Amino acid sequence: MSCNSCKDNLTFFGKIRYNWTLVIRFIKALYRYARTGFKATPRASYDERLLICSACPELDRKNDRCKVCGCFIKRKAMWKSEKCPKGYWD
Repeated sequence: MSCNSCKDNLTFFGKIRYNWTLVIRFIKALYRYARTGFKATPRASYDERLLICSACPELDRKNDRCKVCGCFIKRKAMWKSEKCPKGYWD
């Protein structure tokens, strides 16, 4: 028989580790975005990126996030410095 408290702790610490991973990825993305001079993706490219993402099986439609990298799709597609983690757009 396993300890529910231990399972809860593992789940809790797993979520913390995942959240910190997302924070670190965001900081790196923000740094890349700043290095480009905060350039936005042109509107046509932005729309194309969103169209590609909307057809991707890795899209979490409920939260509008990529399941691979955890980014919010509308924000990631807007930043010219960002690329799709699956290589569908750059």
